[in-house]
Amino acid sequence: CELTLLGWLATRPSDAARAWALVRTIERRDSVHILAMGWGVRRLMVAAILARAGLADSARRVMRVTRSGASSQVLEGLGLYEAFVLTELHDHASALRALEGYLQTFPHSREYVGTTRWFAPLHGEARFSTLVGLAADSAVRRDSVRR
Repeated sequence: CELTLLGWLATRPSDAARAWALVRTIERRDSVHILAMGWGVRRLMVAAILARAGLADSARRVMRVTRSGASSQVLEGLGLYEAFVLTELHDHASALRALEGYLQTFPHSREYVGTTRWFAPLHGEARFSTLVGLAADSAVRRDSVRR
């Protein structure tokens, strides 16, 4: 939980150091099955912190290393988290590409993607609205995300 909260909210390089310490603790403690499921997500939470801390090169490096070290099964679910990090990096075009791939695999996640605060900066993008299937009610959905 602490790692997730840091990944969602933390903004300082020292927060990234704390997150890496948590990753090491989790990976020493958890079973192999649980480790495999969250391996990439944990690293992308650190990348999000790095992005918000202004360490864009480090965030992108963590993303590259995570992608290259992930199994195909793990890669399948990382698109959402990669899009989150890319949004934090203000790279909207790449975030939208990551979301597009993710939603092709997980179309049932459209409503979540359309309403989560992670992607609020993308709400003004027509491509985002198309990806998540927002129609005339998009202004209502955007307003509910701000609350």
